[in-house]
Amino acid sequence: MDDLFEQLSYDAAVKITEGKGLDSFKYQNYSVANQAVVKRVTAKMLTIPSKLQTLKTKYVSGLRQLLRRVRSNKMMPDSINALGTRLVQNYFTEAYLLGLRSGGVNIKTIALVKPQDRQYLNRIVQEESGFLYRYILQVFNGTAAASKDEHRLQMYAASLNAIYQTGKVNSLPSNTLIFWRGKLDSSTCASCSYLLKNSPYLPSTLPTTPQSDLTLCMSNCRCKLGIINSNAFPKSVRRANRRKKSVHLTTLNSILRRHGRRA
Repeated sequence: MDDLFEQLSYDAAVKITEGKGLDSFKYQNYSVANQAVVKRVTAKMLTIPSKLQTLKTKYVSGLRQLLRRVRSNKMMPDSINALGTRLVQNYFTEAYLLGLRSGGVNIKTIALVKPQDRQYLNRIVQEESGFLYRYILQVFNGTAAASKDEHRLQMYAASLNAIYQTGKVNSLPSNTLIFWRGKLDSSTCASCSYLLKNSPYLPSTLPTTPQSDLTLCMSNCRCKLGIINSNAFPKSVRRANRRKKSVHLTTLNSILRRHGRRA
């Protein structure tokens, strides 16, 4: 089962949309033919990301070796940084391609991905490499205890989830409804609160994914995405289309700035 995406049943989607004052379809009133279409389409949208956990394990192993070299004074930070950047590049690229493949887009190499998607990947790789290099410097200078390494490594591994999810979202049919799913309680960050309240989205309007750097909670995010074919939910589609992706991005960046994070 996909831990990051939730395949919504027709009944579940009805419950969500009714709760938002949107579509109020009854499953039993929906034709047998259309029920079959909804089930068939949603089944195709999701496949088990069997390789993602293996990818994360290998990524952590590679990062752990880098930190060991720094702690044993076998390599200087700048040399380690070059290796770390290549590691981030390789694993982020593979996570993105895995997301595309899990959504049915069989792309073997990043060279075949859309230019804007490659630009997105390059930006994320630069940001993540910067986080890693700053931690490497702390290790080198003796300001980061070895006991913190494993927690930090797991945070880096969790960042692959957001890359994978972005790839999957970019592979979905344009008429897919995407629900931001999660708890709205005192532990919910301002970013996820906004995303929950403005759900659902379409692939063209979804501004980010859980555990991304555009949410305050980042890799600690508890949310997931629920998806279903939108043909049976016209009111939900109108809601998903009411704000452009750029508007959501502006709001999310504003939330980051208000909380002292650089957008």
